[in-house]
This record gives sequence, structure tokens and C-alpha cells, in this order.
Amino acid sequence: MHIEKLQVSGLRGIEELEVPLHKGLNVLIGENNTGKSSLMTALRLVLSASTEIERPYLTDDDFHVGPHGRHSEIRVICTFGGLSTADQGRLLEALVATSEPPVAIVATSAIRTDKGKVRVRHWCGTSEESALPAALIDWLGLAFLPPLRDPTRGLQPGRNSQFARLLRELTSDAEVAELEAAAASANVDLSAQPPVSRTSDAVNRALREVTGPELSQIASLGFTASDFNRLLHGLTASIDGLSIGQNGLGYNNLVYTATVLAALRRDTDLAFSLFLVEEPEAHLHPQLQALLYRHLAQTAHGDDATQIIVSTHSTHIASAVDPRSCIVLSSGVAASAVPLARVPLLARSWAKLGRYLDATRSSLLFARRVLLVEGISEAILLAEIARAADYDLRDYSVSIVSTEGLNFAEFIELLGPDGLARTCAVVTDADGKLHGDRYYPGRGGQKVLSAAAKATVRTARSPVAVFVAQSTLEYDIVLYSNENLQIGLDALRPLHPRLHTKLESRLAGLPSLDAKAAEFHDFLFEQRDVSKAEFSESVASLLQERPEFVVPPYLLAAILHVTSPQE
Repeated sequence: MHIEKLQVSGLRGIEELEVPLHKGLNVLIGENNTGKSSLMTALRLVLSASTEIERPYLTDDDFHVGPHGRHSEIRVICTFGGLSTADQGRLLEALVATSEPPVAIVATSAIRTDKGKVRVRHWCGTSEESALPAALIDWLGLAFLPPLRDPTRGLQPGRNSQFARLLRELTSDAEVAELEAAAASANVDLSAQPPVSRTSDAVNRALREVTGPELSQIASLGFTASDFNRLLHGLTASIDGLSIGQNGLGYNNLVYTATVLAALRRDTDLAFSLFLVEEPEAHLHPQLQALLYRHLAQTAHGDDATQIIVSTHSTHIASAVDPRSCIVLSSGVAASAVPLARVPLLARSWAKLGRYLDATRSSLLFARRVLLVEGISEAILLAEIARAADYDLRDYSVSIVSTEGLNFAEFIELLGPDGLARTCAVVTDADGKLHGDRYYPGRGGQKVLSAAAKATVRTARSPVAVFVAQSTLEYDIVLYSNENLQIGLDALRPLHPRLHTKLESRLAGLPSLDAKAAEFHDFLFEQRDVSKAEFSESVASLLQERPEFVVPPYLLAAILHVTSPQE
């Protein structure tokens, strides 16, 4: 049993949004103001209907403000799927029997009154007139970890201690009696110790002096109460010898998260448990972020009764989970939620993407626009080339993502119309050859595309567009003006002075710029082992002070594509 769909309207920044969810772990990612926190609030509104401590408090400001003013109603509808026969019996009032397979609906509506008050109503099933039974909601467990939480407070001794809650869940009635007996016995033994008895005698003498013998009472000193509930309130912990108050916030955050999750899973009265976590990366360094997410993923995978929904801005976390666990939220004219699991990719392609999306490249899941390039050379150069064309890609929320030599197919599907539908420019080499030799068509010649380049062009669909060099990046950089060629030579000089002198001599005898560009590339990158990354870095540093540089047309077209106004 799990929530398979969440529908929200009229809540904060969400006018209307439907979010498909799947069993196990769901990771909500997206830029600010895409609705991640609002979705958490929506789930709490529905599933904390009988839990006063957890229920969010709605005010007038929580109602969405649209083009026609503030909405008068908030609606949140949770659709549960994957119901067993036992689940269907428990959720009988909420059941939608006409669907196949059957689903259950649990919902909440909030209405603004004329006097500015907010009236909240909980209902279930197919009719808003069907009141939500308290027994039904008691079978649905909820635990919520808010952002910027104070884990230390939640772990300290007291009635709200997470350690106390977990101990309560793990202790049988017989074990309660044993604990109380052990505490009482220990208290008797400690109270008989001379320092304690001397202190007790001193207190009682002082009492008799104050009250007189007629009204005096006997005070007994002990170290702990034997009542189980009082024992729970005094439960404390240490981490590697340090008290919770002395321990670091990051590790306390991990301990707190693990303890809440363990208590939720051990509650045997629940048919379903939902664990909501906002920004679990708080106070955690990248390695611990990855380990925490691995644990959450394993927990969700191994327990059919626990669904976990996490919201994050962390690229480390997004890269640590199966991409199919991610749901990408987008704002704009119409908000959207795209589960990556619905992108039509083969299992081996998902495995490839999962290995690829490390902490650096997973930024493409958060980006509005993407410049997708073949390797490190393009990644180094394109930001500077865009500035040479008077475009700062940061102003347009463009992420430059290198595939590191992998083919573009999976990325085009991920970013294309059946996936994230992101504005994306794919920048690739033509890499064409004739009679086994590299083909250099010059500035106006016909490109010859390699099989890989042809496949890339063929598979791309709007809003993904492909932009192909005349031959390769390094060739095209020096092709379009004598100034560009000189920049290429100047970039080579500090890297390989002797090659620079030799190449300059060879270029001097050639009749045209097209011929010189071909010789430049053939000499350096076909015949010589020159690092393309080092060359690109050297060119990038020169572009900052060489305004005469002419941006190659295919790169300019790619830049214009990702910086053009979005509809």
C-alpha cells in the first residue's frame, strides 16, 4: 500500500498540481519556489487529521494568489494504491471500488470564510460528504522532519524524546514490569549509601525545625523513579562518550532521523507509514549525505508498509540514489512534476545514467536550461565563449554538462519532451572522415557527420536541439578569422613552445585560412599528443582579454538556443 498520486490546488504557490508517486523512496528535487515544502504541508494536512501535534496551522496567507485574486479553497487529495485485501477492509469508507485495481481516497479541504477564518474538513472516498473516520486515519502513520530542525532538542531527555518513543515501542508489558522492578531495587540500594542517608537525615532535621513535630513529614531521597513513564522521560544517550548536547549537529541529525524512522516502522498498529523529510542534508558533509540516502533507499525498498518522501537541493543526494526515485518539480505558467521513472529508457540506460550522475553532473536535474557537451574541452570553453558573445550563462540558469565521451542518447531522452522537457542545446563534433582521413570542409563547405553525430541529430526533439561543428571544436575555434587563429597559436605557446614555433612556420606557407585551420588541427591533435583540455584552458584564459574573437556560428546558435525567452 502506498500513495500513488497527490493532487493539490490553491495552496501557497501551487495553483494546481498533480504529483505521481511510487512505493518506496521518492526524492523531490527542483529549484526554489517549485512547491517542495508546500507538498510536504499538503501531505501533513491529510494524514495528520487526528494528530493535533503534527497538523499544520493554516492562515489566510496559505491560500494561493492567482491572476484573479486569492483563492477561497485549498484542496488536497491523496490516492492510495497497491491495496491488499486487508487494506481494502480497513479503508472501506475511502474505497473507490469502481477503479481497477481498487484505490482509496483520503482528502482535506480548507475554506476561507467571509470573516477571515479557515475551516478545515477531512473526507474520504468518492464524495466530499463522506466524513473521514478517526479509526481509518489512525492506521496511517506519519513522521515529519522539518528543515532547519534542532535534532539535539529532540534527542534530549523528556516526554518528547525520540529515544523514549522508540523504547516505548520496543518494550512489552512484561518487560515494563521488569524495568520498574530493576529501577526500584537500584533506588533502594543507592538510597542506603551513607552519603545519601546523611543528606536525607539533614533534610528531615531541617523540616522538623521548620514545621515542628506535629506537622513534620518524612522526605526520602532517591536517584530515579521506578514508574516506567518517568523512566522514559529520564532516558538519555551518548555518542562515542559525548553527551547529545556536546555532539555535533550533523551526527545528531543522523541519529535523530534514524531513531524517528525506527520508531515509525516498529508501530505495529499501523497499516501504512509515511516518512517526510525536508532537506535531510542539513549539517551533513557529502559522504554522510550519500550514506543517509542509501539507508533511506534500502529501508523503503525492504519495507512495503513504509513510503519515504524527501525534498532536497543537494546534488550529492540526487546523485546517491537511483535516478528513477527522483521526481523533478518545475514552476512556470503551469507547474509540473515529472517522475523520472516514467521516462522511456531501457534498464541498461538507467544503470548507465545512475553511474554517470555523480555530484557534479547531477546539476542537470536542477537546471532550467542545459548545454550538453561531449567532454571537458567544451565544458571549460563554452562559458567564456558565451561571454565573448555578451551572454553570461549564469543569468539564464544554464548548466553546462559534459557527457565525458558517452553518447548523448540517454541524456536526450531524459531532457526531451517525454522527460523533463528542458531547453537543451547539444554541442557535438561532426567528426567526419573521407577515405579514412579527417574531413575539413572549411567555413562554407558541406559537413560530413560521423555515425554517432548522425544518430544524435536524428534522435533529438524539441526543446532539445543539436548543433554540430564543421569538424571539431578545436578546428572551428581557429577557422573563422585570422584573429581566432592567432589566439589558438598564442594559447599553444606557453604549453608547447617548440611545437608552436614549428607550427607557425608551417602555417606561413599556406594560401588560405581554411587550409591553415586544417593544418592547425591536423598537426596538433591528429599527429601530436596535445592535451585538448590544457589547450581549451589556455584559450579560455585568453578570451577574457581578446574581444576580437569571432564566435563559431554553431556555438553561437547553441548559446542563442539556451538563452532565448521560454514560452
